[in-house]
Amino acid sequence: MTRSPASDHAVAPPIRWWAMTFSILAVYVPLALLKRGGASSLEWVLTAAAMLAFIGLNAAAVACWQRQRPFRWVPGLLVVIGFPLASGNAAALIFFTFAATILPWAENGATTCTAKSLALLIAVEWLRAWTAPAEIAALWWIDVPIFSAVNAAGSLWVVRMTLGIRQLGHAAARERIASELTAVLDGALIHIVGESERAQRSMARPDDARRHVDQIQAIARRALAEVRARIRDYRAEAPGSDDKRAELSATAPINWWPMIFAIYIVYLPLGFQRSGGGSAIEWLAVDLGVAAFVALLAIAVVFWQRRRPFLWVVGALPLLGALFAERVPTAALFFTFAAALVPWAVNGDIRRTLSFVALLIAAELLTGLWLASRLPAQATGLKAWWWATIPIFTAIEAAGYLWAVRMSLRHLALAKAAERERIARDLHDVIGHTLSLIALKSELAGRLLVEHPDIPRAQAEITDIQQVSRHALAEVLSTILGERVETLERELERAAGVALDCRQEVLNLGSAQQGIIGLALREAVTNVVRHAQARRCSIRLQQEHDLCVLEVQDDGCGGGVEGSGLQGMRERIEALGGSVLREMPAGTRLTVRLPVLPLSP
Repeated sequence: MTRSPASDHAVAPPIRWWAMTFSILAVYVPLALLKRGGASSLEWVLTAAAMLAFIGLNAAAVACWQRQRPFRWVPGLLVVIGFPLASGNAAALIFFTFAATILPWAENGATTCTAKSLALLIAVEWLRAWTAPAEIAALWWIDVPIFSAVNAAGSLWVVRMTLGIRQLGHAAARERIASELTAVLDGALIHIVGESERAQRSMARPDDARRHVDQIQAIARRALAEVRARIRDYRAEAPGSDDKRAELSATAPINWWPMIFAIYIVYLPLGFQRSGGGSAIEWLAVDLGVAAFVALLAIAVVFWQRRRPFLWVVGALPLLGALFAERVPTAALFFTFAAALVPWAVNGDIRRTLSFVALLIAAELLTGLWLASRLPAQATGLKAWWWATIPIFTAIEAAGYLWAVRMSLRHLALAKAAERERIARDLHDVIGHTLSLIALKSELAGRLLVEHPDIPRAQAEITDIQQVSRHALAEVLSTILGERVETLERELERAAGVALDCRQEVLNLGSAQQGIIGLALREAVTNVVRHAQARRCSIRLQQEHDLCVLEVQDDGCGGGVEGSGLQGMRERIEALGGSVLREMPAGTRLTVRLPVLPLSP
């Protein structure tokens, strides 16, 4: 899976630093050192340097991801820094779990590469366990690898969802535009074919034939005006303006990957066992709590993808957590999971997320107060757990997933905007040209039927109109779906009727590059026919070093500002590293240069 090309947005948007919220977890490194006590000045200096490096590396990962630059070195450096730091500070495990979280982003969502890198990371964690003191060895043998695996799997899901949602956005834009334009264009083209057939049958009566030809011209011009109006509308729409049309399909298969996070519920029975266990009834209650947690998480996953409300899940989780909180400290995960689900349940709304998270934190503070009154001997530890640690995790979980939700929705909006722009360019280049050609040919056929009718030539033009219209019927949907690729030979054949001088070298171009050069040639020749009032036109297509060079020159009137077609061509060529030069020494000379990419073996 690859990221969407940078051409989706010509100007790079500002970097969004929201993901840096997770860096606040670095505060646990100095807190653990403070809690241990007896740290030397050197340890404090090294810890401060490690914290700065941690924050800097996370910032580098955030920036590199959004600028589409490689950053596999970031997880590696986190591990290199965390390994020696962990010998005297158990909280250094966040360097390893953060490295696992960043791996899928650095590997661009590639499952195999992520799995290999994660296996290497877990091997390093086990090496750390082998050299760790006995009292924390279990942490590195079991807990840290579990955290790393779950974080990597969760991030892999978010990455692939972010990348895949662009395809959803493209499909949503195509479906909408196809439904809006297909009926209009198909109706116009079918009508044109019918009128051209009637015109051919009426050739013995030139006046009747001319009426049909005039009708063809009127239909073509109306359809062309409609297409141009729609193109302007699509380009004017702001990203996200049609999000309400992009609901996820109610029949698409459910993606169960987020259920990997359910593995964390294993800490409920583990915490119960570590706190001394209990009776068979109590163990049954713990088992039911595990089942309820998994069921609620599954409901949230399904309801999110089916776009159904599930805020009640967010409310149910803390209630379950409060039932187990007195016996099992790890029941706090019910609260943190509720915080993680809030942004998804409110569709990324910042104000509602803050409101519900504030209520969750208030519930945590009240739970801590209640437990401290019930267990006065443990009051200090309980207050630190429920009044500091859990609220911090709650805020971080909510902020992180709020970023993930808003990033996904933003990618969806940008993907639809990019696809609308792509369709608008292709409609102008392909359908706009076809309708202009039909209008011009019908105008010429009408002139050939006036005063001194030239029936054979008029009939030939009408036959061309029929062929062009039938071909256009197939072009409409393939243009919108992006499945249409023009060959250079075909475009040169179309241009041959205009150009008096055409020189072409044999070029080794891929189909995508041929399509780009073919559309550029079509736009250039269309401008010569429609605007230049030229008598001669020369076309030169050749390779200069590593560049494919297309030059179209005419002896027409020149001048005029660049239209939307030429601007779209320039954007398309420049996005691929090429250039478009328009000169007007005598007439107009248009030079397109495009880097020649090696063909795939």
